[in-house]
Amino acid sequence: MKDTPLAFRGGSPGFSIRESTDLDHYLSLQPGDWDMKITQLAGGTFSSQLRIVGFEGLVIYQNLWGKACVVQGQSPKGWMMFGGIVNPHEAPVSWCGAPVGRRHFAATAGGEEVDFWVADNSSDIVLLIEPSLLRQIFGDTAEYDATRRKHLDFGNAGSKLIDVVISALKKIESEPELLQRPAIMAQMRSNLLRVLEDCLPTFDSHLGADINCTRVELVHRVVQHVAQANNRTCALGMAQAVGVSQKTLEMAFREVMDTTPGKYLMLTRLNGARHALAHADKESTTVTDVAMDLGFTHPGRFSKAYKDLFGELPSDTLARRA
Repeated sequence: MKDTPLAFRGGSPGFSIRESTDLDHYLSLQPGDWDMKITQLAGGTFSSQLRIVGFEGLVIYQNLWGKACVVQGQSPKGWMMFGGIVNPHEAPVSWCGAPVGRRHFAATAGGEEVDFWVADNSSDIVLLIEPSLLRQIFGDTAEYDATRRKHLDFGNAGSKLIDVVISALKKIESEPELLQRPAIMAQMRSNLLRVLEDCLPTFDSHLGADINCTRVELVHRVVQHVAQANNRTCALGMAQAVGVSQKTLEMAFREVMDTTPGKYLMLTRLNGARHALAHADKESTTVTDVAMDLGFTHPGRFSKAYKDLFGELPSDTLARRA
């Protein structure tokens, strides 16, 4: 694994590959200190990878998500963020209630509440740019114009931006000696900013009246409701919270997340149990305590569901706690 210090706030460029089989650990590896929590939706061991290049005032990286997840929390403070999807038809992603792709990008200013959903084996690219650099390159109104919406239409330039980011990451990975050549790295940074400049004048928040967008927005609102209710809700309560029938909500969840509202709620509780067990004092905490606190009344069924999702028993997670 190649790894050099990253130039998040200035200094020499750096490159890093970061891998993880742990959900919480993977989020801690994200550049820019995202304050997020993750809910794993697909069974099996979580395994993901990041490829990151840091320039002065600009960080680019590629996420390779191993498992379908819902991620909720705050975007990194002190950065503007733009994100697109490498292969949206193979592994879709939604951001704050709308699909993201090679044309429609996610965007946010630092410290905003956001949530997104990724499918198994999703791959996305992210650009973090200092607001001062954005204003310097694109004008004083760029920060406001680009992020007053969380969904931006970059047109055909968005697809080019994704390709340029992937190309830069691959080139530095294969030729790490380029990090020691300031002129080449400065040119690479300039090329990235030039392509981003082509994107910004084209953005448009209108994504069309496609029914899929409507259902993505519906699921987004329910995900927010479940988080605010601290998982203390039910399928009927989820439907009532967004003003639709249970059947309508189930159709939306099946289309967007390939699951049901009830299954999603159970998955959020299982993920909550995993987080609690991973951070518990094993001398004073039992698996039964955690399970009961999260509404699981049958220990055997809880243990089986937990192992089916995470590939280990809840007692194994607790035992690893130092």
